[in-house]
Amino acid sequence: MKVFPRDILTFAGRNGPAMLFSGVLIGLIAPPLAEAARPLLGFAVFVFTLGAFLKVDLVSFRKEIEQRAWIAGVLTWTTFGVPLVALGLIALVRPEAGLGQGLMLCMLAPPVGSAAAIAAMLGLSAPLALLATVTATVLSPLYLPPLASWFAGYDLAIDPAAMTARLVLIVGGACLCAALLKRYAGDFVTRNPYAMTGVAVVGLILVAIGAMRGMQRYFLEHPVEVAGTLALAVILRYSEGS
Repeated sequence: MKVFPRDILTFAGRNGPAMLFSGVLIGLIAPPLAEAARPLLGFAVFVFTLGAFLKVDLVSFRKEIEQRAWIAGVLTWTTFGVPLVALGLIALVRPEAGLGQGLMLCMLAPPVGSAAAIAAMLGLSAPLALLATVTATVLSPLYLPPLASWFAGYDLAIDPAAMTARLVLIVGGACLCAALLKRYAGDFVTRNPYAMTGVAVVGLILVAIGAMRGMQRYFLEHPVEVAGTLALAVILRYSEGS
């Protein structure tokens, strides 16, 4: 039986969480693959951003834009509310300085480009996730350095012009590619929603593998710390679901 790229993408789209876990596991047990995937992170961001645009139709996107107050509330919460909650948790738990700064920078960063595809997998609003992601990402070079200084005490040396140009290139390029695919292969895109999700999942798998560079050695050298962090992540995950 022949297996076509569409079938592979559809399988990835239908089994997104398991595929992402597989990517983390591959990067963890195969350090050479993690090392090789690391330089591909920029391409991976483009791929999962493309998948996000393919998941959203123009009509739904326009409807979300019309809800300006709702969009403003979402952006305000993700930009200021989430970091403030994280700051309170850090003040309560008091982790080591490096871990605390890392957590704050993670909370300050804009939503990932794959947020729309992940929202679609979870049955949430993909257009809203995409709009919030694109807006926050394009504006991040302006707000991220001062917020990182205020919240985390971390001095980010960012060239706003260069970073903005790179983000516009990635996001704009993904948007253009998605528009061309919908223009000239619109029937295929419409008939294969899981395959479009699979495009984003492929990008996320590359990110997951590359993010594990150097982690195998760290895990082996700090088993207790890693076990505690994993336990905390599991507790928080199931607390959110309850």
